[in-house]
Amino acid sequence: MDLCGVKKEETAMEEIRRRSESVTTESIHSTLDSHQGFTQGDEREKTILISVLKQTLLPFFIAGLGQICIGLFFERAQHWWYFLYVPETFILVPALLGLKGNLEITYASRFCTLSNAGKANKTDEIFFIARFNLCLIEVQAIVLSFFAALLSSAISLINCNFKQSHAIVVLSSGIYTASLSSFFVGFLMITIVVSTRRYGIDPDNIAAPLTATSSDFITLIMLEPRTRLILRDSWFAVTAAIVVGCCSGLLLQSAIVVFPGIAALHPLITGLAGNRVSVQSSRLATALHLSEYSLGKFPAGTTIWTFVNPLRFFCLRRKY
Repeated sequence: MDLCGVKKEETAMEEIRRRSESVTTESIHSTLDSHQGFTQGDEREKTILISVLKQTLLPFFIAGLGQICIGLFFERAQHWWYFLYVPETFILVPALLGLKGNLEITYASRFCTLSNAGKANKTDEIFFIARFNLCLIEVQAIVLSFFAALLSSAISLINCNFKQSHAIVVLSSGIYTASLSSFFVGFLMITIVVSTRRYGIDPDNIAAPLTATSSDFITLIMLEPRTRLILRDSWFAVTAAIVVGCCSGLLLQSAIVVFPGIAALHPLITGLAGNRVSVQSSRLATALHLSEYSLGKFPAGTTIWTFVNPLRFFCLRRKY
């Protein structure tokens, strides 16, 4: 009985040792696999960050140089008779700059999303998208520049500096400037997006910082369902941006009297942050648009606070 008991104990111990070795081997393999997965994920994130850095470095540099040139030009322009005798222009300029940036950045973001989705690969698709988007930004530019000019005139009326001749000049120059620049910058943006796609570069990283008609066209706008949605939903955001821009213009008008050199720095200060935010928002919009989630729903494990909080958003381990 004692020998049998000893053999049974030895057999049980051998079985326990064999099972523990098997479990240990499996745990080691699973640990190695998970570590390899984390390593591959880190490498993938590192590759994405390096790619974004390479693709955005040159556009940001060019945009920064452009903003410096705009600042130097604005510093000289503030001494022109137009700015001296029509002081409402100082209120209008930041609003127009913000308006142009907002309209063209959203235009670039829409075009980049369609391009990344494979809906702008053919020539006829590109022309169709370009037509209704150019019509859209023309309508928005004319309407919103008219509103910005009215707002700047209203501010001058509150300050008891209102003149009817000044209001007419501000209205006409604001509408003319916004309409003409929208037309030319729209064509430039189309060229940039198409060229970057052909050379294998993500247009989200290029078009946004560099970008920053007739009754037939307007009829096409009203008949295009996607453009109707944009016309319906986009007015509040750009109108709010114009109000903020006019308020900043009022501050700029007061600051130039005390610090004349601030006119040269104004486009650079306002443009650097806008360029970075435009690229990030364009990439985020493309990622959400190409995901399987419908409007009103967020990706799994995220809430609206995930994207509203900038610190939390930029620390996410996600491709966008």
